Amino acid sequence: MLAKLKEAWTERKVDLSKLTATMDGKFLNVVVGPEWPVIAIGPTGGLSLPTIRSYPKAWDAALEADKLLAKQTERMAKKTATAAPTSAAPETKKPQAATVTARKKKADQKLEQHLQEA
Repeated sequence: MLAKLKEAWTERKVDLSKLTATMDGKFLNVVVGPEWPVIAIGPTGGLSLPTIRSYPKAWDAALEADKLLAKQTERMAKKTATAAPTSAAPETKKPQAATVTARKKKADQKLEQHLQEA
């Protein structure tokens, strides 16, 4: 599978000089370069991209993993940028409703005070 990927990357004119492949027991983890995610090749030749959240076909995703990672990173940056101003606003806490025990205690105090006055 790695040979097929190398051939396809060569057709795409990807620089394979920094390609590293390491075994982690079950999977062969391949990293093409610094801007590429890890591509895991299973014992039967199956592909997975653990860093990429979603992709329709593993083969196509492995060939264009650098572009997919860039898009995913860009989307995450947009989400955090839009979420930052709203989270920077001071939070207004709603007063907590009194617990049942606290309400009973308060009612008992009022009753006791009323009985003492009478």
